[in-house]
Amino acid sequence: MRALFASPPSQRLHNLVPLAWALRSAGHEAQIAAGSADVDAVNRTGLVAVAADDTDALVEYAGLWNPDVVIWDPCSPAGAVAARSAGVVSVRMRGILDHVTPAEVEPADADATVDSTPPTLRTLLASGPQLPIRYLPYGGPAVVPSWLRRKPRRPRVYVSLTDAGTISPELFDALEDLEIEAICAIAVDLVPPETDLPSNVRLVDPVPLTAILPTCAAVVHDGVALASAAAYGVPQLVLGAGAGRKGTPLAKQLHHILTDPAPRAEADRLREEISAMPSPRDVVPDLVRLARRGAGALGRAS
Repeated sequence: MRALFASPPSQRLHNLVPLAWALRSAGHEAQIAAGSADVDAVNRTGLVAVAADDTDALVEYAGLWNPDVVIWDPCSPAGAVAARSAGVVSVRMRGILDHVTPAEVEPADADATVDSTPPTLRTLLASGPQLPIRYLPYGGPAVVPSWLRRKPRRPRVYVSLTDAGTISPELFDALEDLEIEAICAIAVDLVPPETDLPSNVRLVDPVPLTAILPTCAAVVHDGVALASAAAYGVPQLVLGAGAGRKGTPLAKQLHHILTDPAPRAEADRLREEISAMPSPRDVVPDLVRLARRGAGALGRAS
């Protein structure tokens, strides 16, 4: 079987990789179509990249390569168009972020939906077969830094923020008031100039989530670690623009997720729910059966 993945120009590519590798490991062909600027990122996953900068290019390639199924991210709706044009099975692949912040425009004509979101967190409906899949954290090639090879002396909190609107002096004040080791993956130029870094805060380059999250008591982020933290059972605090400046004080929120048993219990529950979902390898036979039945047999005009 041939599977063509359609990836958007973002880290959402990493959501597709475990399933693509599961297909490859099972003896099937898998290629990932992305914009020209992102083909290097695809190649770094060890998979074959196809440069397709627009819908027409993707449709043309699908017609040449003749995939049996096109698997597309909701932020890459060109995949649905390519599947329809080629008359092959169209599979939407969703994750937690799609239920939190749905795509503005998402084609409805998927023959099936693969969803790594725990059932209790799903908010979107989908027609056709629903294929749950276990979320496997993956962030691309990375090197574990030497400092991460030691056990933390105090509870470790990983802070990963890329939006200046979520970073304020109050954040660092809140971290200083806690008996923790705060590892902050925040660009130096995003730190407010009037900020004095507390002694328990360390600024670092982004760290592989697969390496640091299992060592953490909590994680603070702006959305990027949502699914990975859930998979590892780490209590998390998601900050939006202007976080810490209104509503519940940020220090109180941090203290809550570190000391109250409720966030830990919920994190453990989510981890167990995710662990019970089918692995990417388990989903491969379902995709093969869908491809054999074909788009027409699934009720969608080819």
